[in-house]
Amino acid sequence: MRSTTDDRFSNYDDDVREIVLDFETSQQSGLRRYYDADEMEIIIDFYMDVCDIDQVEYAVRYAENLFPESTGIRVRRAILLINKGQHDKALPIAQELHRMEPENTEVLFALGVIYSALGQPMKSIQYYLGAAHDKNSLEIIYYNIAIEYCAMSRYEEAIHYYKKAIKQNHEYIDALHALADTYYESERTADSVQYFQQLAQDKPYNKEAWLLLAEGYYKLSLYEKAIDAAEYARTIDNKFTPAYLIIADCYRDMNQPGKATSTLLECKDFCEKPEWIYYLIGSIYFYNTPQNIPTAIIYYRKAIEIDPFQCDALHDLARCYDEMLDYGSAAQFIDRAIDAAPPLADYHFDAAQIHMHNFDFEKAEENFKRALDLDNSKDEYWLLYALFLYANQRFDEAIDLLNGGIGTADEQERFDAIMAACYYQMGKISLFKNIALNYYKDDNTYDQLWMDALMHICPEAVETLP
Repeated sequence: MRSTTDDRFSNYDDDVREIVLDFETSQQSGLRRYYDADEMEIIIDFYMDVCDIDQVEYAVRYAENLFPESTGIRVRRAILLINKGQHDKALPIAQELHRMEPENTEVLFALGVIYSALGQPMKSIQYYLGAAHDKNSLEIIYYNIAIEYCAMSRYEEAIHYYKKAIKQNHEYIDALHALADTYYESERTADSVQYFQQLAQDKPYNKEAWLLLAEGYYKLSLYEKAIDAAEYARTIDNKFTPAYLIIADCYRDMNQPGKATSTLLECKDFCEKPEWIYYLIGSIYFYNTPQNIPTAIIYYRKAIEIDPFQCDALHDLARCYDEMLDYGSAAQFIDRAIDAAPPLADYHFDAAQIHMHNFDFEKAEENFKRALDLDNSKDEYWLLYALFLYANQRFDEAIDLLNGGIGTADEQERFDAIMAACYYQMGKISLFKNIALNYYKDDNTYDQLWMDALMHICPEAVETLP
């Protein structure tokens, strides 16, 4: 049995806690106690809020046995099916309930959720607007409507409804952050600053408003103003980690790594993930002061001591060792990073280079192939793999590879330079010269990008050009 002091109830009153714990006690003991329909709805809604799907399933079945015809319980069955991804089963239930009670706002809201999941935003909005008629939970309804407009890239309408949601509840964190994100996505950062500046003035104790104002200033590279706004947020709550992070970002971008590091260390002891703080400090030393790579390593290692699967720290630690020419350690950590992370093309591309440096050519090739499997849109992945094949005198394979990527390449010149070098090394001089002719210009010179690439790969081939 769960403790009565667990933090599931931190946002609920004592009545909810009492009824939920009573329900769990009866469940543990195997008793079949009676709860009225309203109580069952409270129990089900609680489990939905805390995302305990197994308990939602149990509570819904329990309620259905007591009240098989209850609209409120059947709506919750439909919502449970939505949360389980079974929209085809949820829709008929909601449609039937809508025919029986066309003005029931719970049913209308459920239909809005279902049509959103089915990718029909306008229909979803129609039902959400119907659900707003009884004026209950308006902030959630307006927020959901805004999401649907975002899905259609109709940012003006989305912003309008996010603002309506915030007007209902100025501390609605999801709506506040979604509004800021929508401003940025629609390239209206200055408007975001104006809005959150006004909100912070109207609600001076709203730390999220100050934080989002700081983020707006940061995105506009107004670092001093960003720091001032974040300091207000930190004054309201001196353990508000995001405020420390934005201040540290500002100092980092102002080329003041010492202040950035000291700001991060201030929040290390009370933030939820101190390993992330150590990772950020390591990144400051690695990316902003590369001469301090040994110090970066210290902080990255602190991060993985706390969380051995912190993939970002493992990845950057591998890069640090690669920079220091300790290829064995680099290979060890890049492999750990790949094991800890979801499939990421960049990780595999970096692993390919590290294993090349470590003379493990089999692993290098495996990672080149995996990087291209995950993302074949980056020229560098094709080019470096082709150069790897070229260096191992696998010229035919390099040419086949390049032909696979050149069609979508941003810089075809570099692809053709490697291909020309392959033909030259294979003694296929006519094919080499055919490529060269494509880059021969009217002023009797060759395209500079192609020529530079060829010179880097095979300078002896350049000397044969007329």
